[in-house]
Amino acid sequence: MKATIFDIQRNSFVDGPGIRTTVFFKGCNLKCKWCHNPESQNFQKEILFYKNKCIGCGRCKDSNAEDGSFICYSGAKEICGKEYTIDELMTEIMKDKVFYDTSEGGVTFSGGECMLQIDFLREILKKCNAAGIHTAIDTAGNIPWEHFKTVLPYTDLFLYDIKAYSESLHIEGTGVSNKAI
Repeated sequence: MKATIFDIQRNSFVDGPGIRTTVFFKGCNLKCKWCHNPESQNFQKEILFYKNKCIGCGRCKDSNAEDGSFICYSGAKEICGKEYTIDELMTEIMKDKVFYDTSEGGVTFSGGECMLQIDFLREILKKCNAAGIHTAIDTAGNIPWEHFKTVLPYTDLFLYDIKAYSESLHIEGTGVSNKAI
């Protein structure tokens, strides 16, 4: 089982209590006009291009993102998204366990919408629970209720991101109704 992750942010103080590691999943079913992580919207790995960093060397034309030989010396192009197995992600999370233990922190799963990769999320939450790590899920809630039920036993905290209270404003800003949310 694998999930596509686009970032692992260490030493976060804003995604739950204590010092946290925030794991950002790729893929979202909202298209918020104000999206803080637009690179998270697509479910697949993709190449991001930062024109202001490009030095025009042309070496990226000979590289291949699929086989891992992708190279951009100036950082103008980078691969966004990496597949992790549960054990690989757990290894990354455990690197910060000493910080969780001393600050009453833990790991926060975010995105995109982490609950769209629900089977993987449930299994990594189980592993974190077994390791005594506090868990949080940051969600916009535009997912089936069954997804909540499957992770509820393994989640210590939900951070619920309400985009807009008014349905018409929600549709205008995200592209979908907020009735299910």
